[in-house]
Amino acid sequence: MVNNHIKLAIIDYGSGNLHSIFKAAKQAASDFSVNDNTNNVTNIDVEITNDAAMISESTHIILPGVGEFNNCMKAIEAVDKLLPTLMDNIINKY
Repeated sequence: MVNNHIKLAIIDYGSGNLHSIFKAAKQAASDFSVNDNTNNVTNIDVEITNDAAMISESTHIILPGVGEFNNCMKAIEAVDKLLPTLMDNIINKY
């Protein structure tokens, strides 16, 4: 049996509807986290965070938007270490 572990980080930079995104991601994760006929098990952890270490440990990132990226960038830049963490993880991981 193979155990695949997905760590999904929903980035909290003080904007966006995080509760709705978290709820949808948790529902999708519960629908997906099943044992398939190849005996592979996928576990999905969903977290809302702006913690650099948690983001670095994630395998997937959701960056919620509110429709105007300029305001999103200002909010991201206001959170200590968030922009360099996102840049490093997005460019180096993906």
